[in-house]
Amino acid sequence: MAVRLEFIDFIVPIAVIEEKYHGGWKQCLKDHKLKPFWHDEHLFKTGAMCPEDIRRLIDKWSALGFIEKEMVNGTAMYKDFCIVQSLLSILLGPPPCEWLVVDYENRTAYLKGTEPGKIIGREAVMKKSLWKRIKKAITLLFRRKPFIYKLRHK
Repeated sequence: MAVRLEFIDFIVPIAVIEEKYHGGWKQCLKDHKLKPFWHDEHLFKTGAMCPEDIRRLIDKWSALGFIEKEMVNGTAMYKDFCIVQSLLSILLGPPPCEWLVVDYENRTAYLKGTEPGKIIGREAVMKKSLWKRIKKAITLLFRRKPFIYKLRHK
């Protein structure tokens, strides 16, 4: 599988989250429940629209023990997570990250050594979220009388 890229993407292998995130993958999912993110079977993806917000993510995850970069043959390479600016990377080249493959044509990324397969992105998250909102609205609708009904029958 592959994750859809958007603006500035913050990508972490789930295996690294299992190893370094306090409480592992399950706790990471709980902690990000109210934040925009998606994942395939190998990668967790969140992101931001501006550099300041990405810097906050980097600082937050670094404080949790994740290592941003390490020197490999004289080049600073992303280690535990990778920042991808898919639109800029077309001009500037791929991010220095050995474990990530970026498909610029489809604006996706997947773990090196795996097949890209199905793309997971905002549309998959929105379908789940939309269904939850519809179910909640239906539940509320049948629990109490609508506001219009109250106005007509005063």
